[in-house]
Amino acid sequence: MPHINTEPNGIDYTAVCYIVNDRRVLLAHHIALGFWVPIGGHIEPSEDPETALWREINEECGLQVEIQAERPGFHQAGTVGLPRPRFVDIHAIASEYAPGHRHMAFVYFGRTAERNEVLAEREHFELRWFDPRELKYSEAFGFRIPHNVCWYGRRAIQEVAQWE
Repeated sequence: MPHINTEPNGIDYTAVCYIVNDRRVLLAHHIALGFWVPIGGHIEPSEDPETALWREINEECGLQVEIQAERPGFHQAGTVGLPRPRFVDIHAIASEYAPGHRHMAFVYFGRTAERNEVLAEREHFELRWFDPRELKYSEAFGFRIPHNVCWYGRRAIQEVAQWE
């Protein structure tokens, strides 16, 4: 999906998931950006972060994923409690159409029992499972992975290992 906010210094909202299996995290080599990113993408105007997260997981890898995130402990007509992201950040994103463009990312951690992911060929060159060492020394291994993606990936592996 193209950028929604094309104003200079505009912010688009995104939902991303660091999906873990067997102490490895799934990343996608993004065609337009040229580096490795987590599974996820733009939250469309009619979506909430959770709806966007599940749509992106389905479109980009097709895996069955379990998200461990706290929800509000109440039920009320007209109110939907959304799963709390593990982190939220704002980061710069390259855009020739919108100088200073940024994404506000709702960052979730998830796990899957399968490794039969399906590549979204229009968006990614490749999907790959990375271990913590490859994330820590990504440049030495020849991978273009942004620092924040490496940090979140290592953190997801560490935290998902603690889930019961």
